[in-house]
Amino acid sequence: MLYPCSQCEYKCKTSIDMRKHVLTHTGEKPYTCSLCDFSSAYSSSLRTHMMTHTNERPFSCSMCDYSCTTSSTLKVHMRTHTGEKPYTCSLCDFSSARPSSLKTHMMTHTNERPFQCTMCDYNCITSSILKEHVLTHTGEKPYTCSQCEYWCKRSSDMRKHMRTHTGEKPYTCSLCDFSSARPSSLKTHMMTHTNERPFTCNVCEYSGKTLNSLKLHMRTHTGEKPYTCSLCDFSSAHASALKTHELRHTKERPFTCNVCEFSSKTLNDLKKHMRTHTGEKPYTCNLCDFRSAHSNALKTHIMTHTKERPFQCTLCDFNCLTSSILKVHMLTHTGEKPYKCSECVFSSSRSSGLRSHMLIHTGEKPYKCSECEYRCISSKYLKVHMRTHTIEKPNICSLCNLSFSKSRAFKAHILTHTNERPFTCSECKYSFNTSSDLRRHMLTHTGGKKLYKCNECELSFNLSSDLKRHMRTHTGEKPYKCSECKCSFSLSGYLKVHMRTHTGEKPYKCSECVFSSSRSSGLRSHMLIHTGEKPCKCSECEYRCKSSNYLKEHMRTHTNEKPYICSLCDISFARS
Repeated sequence: MLYPCSQCEYKCKTSIDMRKHVLTHTGEKPYTCSLCDFSSAYSSSLRTHMMTHTNERPFSCSMCDYSCTTSSTLKVHMRTHTGEKPYTCSLCDFSSARPSSLKTHMMTHTNERPFQCTMCDYNCITSSILKEHVLTHTGEKPYTCSQCEYWCKRSSDMRKHMRTHTGEKPYTCSLCDFSSARPSSLKTHMMTHTNERPFTCNVCEYSGKTLNSLKLHMRTHTGEKPYTCSLCDFSSAHASALKTHELRHTKERPFTCNVCEFSSKTLNDLKKHMRTHTGEKPYTCNLCDFRSAHSNALKTHIMTHTKERPFQCTLCDFNCLTSSILKVHMLTHTGEKPYKCSECVFSSSRSSGLRSHMLIHTGEKPYKCSECEYRCISSKYLKVHMRTHTIEKPNICSLCNLSFSKSRAFKAHILTHTNERPFTCSECKYSFNTSSDLRRHMLTHTGGKKLYKCNECELSFNLSSDLKRHMRTHTGEKPYKCSECKCSFSLSGYLKVHMRTHTGEKPYKCSECVFSSSRSSGLRSHMLIHTGEKPCKCSECEYRCKSSNYLKEHMRTHTNEKPYICSLCDISFARS
């Protein structure tokens, strides 16, 4: 016999079940909790509820640490292990481990949204979603963490948050060692195995693993930057970028390395830094042996294979691999040097340039050679120095077989064969082999303040390297020693030229005849024989000659100077 409900189509087998059902129409909830405001239409629901006060969870999973208050809840949980989803939709492929999930899903087909907010027009599929929505009106966040100051609107969010304290990662990948505190993270991770990227952009070819990543990507098209700083004009498309930016105002660097004194603004930056200690390089190129500690470096490297240079300057033909390189390039058009030294007038277009410069003031030399006592201010200088131990000279000239440890020196050397001087002064007719020579020359026009002063004499210099060389005239220091004889020199360039007296090497060859020289200046002087050019002119008469030495000798005919004196008698001569 079936008992029919007089108010709806419900039927049941027992009068007890019917009495319980009628309470759903009357709204009566006779079973109330003595410890809180909870009430229910069913005594069994009250019994289950009381366990939330006693923390009693009598039903335990045999496959993991999960425990719960009812056998039906445990039954549903077991399906996370078996993968069973017995509740299937008759209209699409949806299936679920829970009947309630299927019931909610069916409303997506009927467009039914039975739960209406009494404070606005919002309506939704479930009472739990409505309950969360109402909190947006009240501002209430009832769930508070017992370990920190975190609080939230949902118990599920609190459960997820607690895993940040316990370190629990119950969701594990069946194909690799990956584990996560969130099922959504595991779902996204699984796509790295399947190469699935289901969320596609309708403007470009981008596709992403999550709807959220697609939403963030769309902001690159719309230009939307909803996250704004309350202290300055900064805005970003990403909440994480704003959070990192705000640390600039507080100077806070909460993430510290346990191996060295490094600290950072983000956990991600700390993770990247830790690879400098572990040597880990997880990002590998599938086209060559390249490996990197950073995904961005791999992405940039891949472009060297594809020849892709996606970032184009709008003012000239320059294009490059990264937006940061383009940003620095744009400063060559504006002339802007935003990074200024607080100790002197130095400014730079790059933050790295300022950091390196500051070491001049602090005297700090953080990079140390593992073979000798040499220290320097940059990894680049250390790399070059290490070649003095390995005798590595990878840059070989195809015209004279000279080899160089520095690519810059190699490029400058090539120009001695072509006589090319691509760096021309805009103020006069001088031209130079290298940009550094041009920069040094430009200071003669600008009359700029010479920052580096000698404390032994009144000379001052535009470059710290020039001051360093000059100081050797006071100290008599000659650090560059010849391995073949007892000669030593104050400059490495002098030693290099001297070594040719031992090797007999004459790398500078004339393109017109068989002449060769150990010095570039010797070749330049010789070339004047072929060109007939006589650049050195006497200020007293019409005399012209090829070199300043010849002019110096000629000037003695005007001054009557005779510097060369015989040691056996008093006769003196103008020429040696």
